[in-house]
Amino acid sequence: MTNKTILRLYISIFGDDFDIDTLSQITRLTPTDSWQRGEQRRIIRPETCWEYDFGGYRQSRDLGEFTDKFKALFSPNADAIANFIQENNLESKLMIVAYMNKDDMPALYLDKETIRLLGRFNGWIDIDGYPYTLSFLSPHSSLINKPNQPT
Repeated sequence: MTNKTILRLYISIFGDDFDIDTLSQITRLTPTDSWQRGEQRRIIRPETCWEYDFGGYRQSRDLGEFTDKFKALFSPNADAIANFIQENNLESKLMIVAYMNKDDMPALYLDKETIRLLGRFNGWIDIDGYPYTLSFLSPHSSLINKPNQPT
């Protein structure tokens, strides 16, 4: 079992109704999750959403590893993505989830380039921080992607 800090980053692009396939074509990415407004999951979804996860839960102390992927994947098509978001009256959210060990605190920062890019996508940031607990890790340990190199 690990005692390292665990991070996750994903982006959600959402609104009343839009074509998920069109957004996938524009981003040139397959969403890691998506749903249509009114779809029944654990709850009835109030909006349509396209979501992309940057690697799932990973042992890491550096959020920059994740935001660098965000910039690399979304910057090349930023104009088209921003236009689609504006035309469809959508929003985006960059979600940061951190399970923190008090002896392995992460560097949670966003550089100007990340903030500007998210701003172009009518976006905001949501940061959820949780204390590292075995109650989270035990049932989710198979979801944690360990880095190939020591941290």
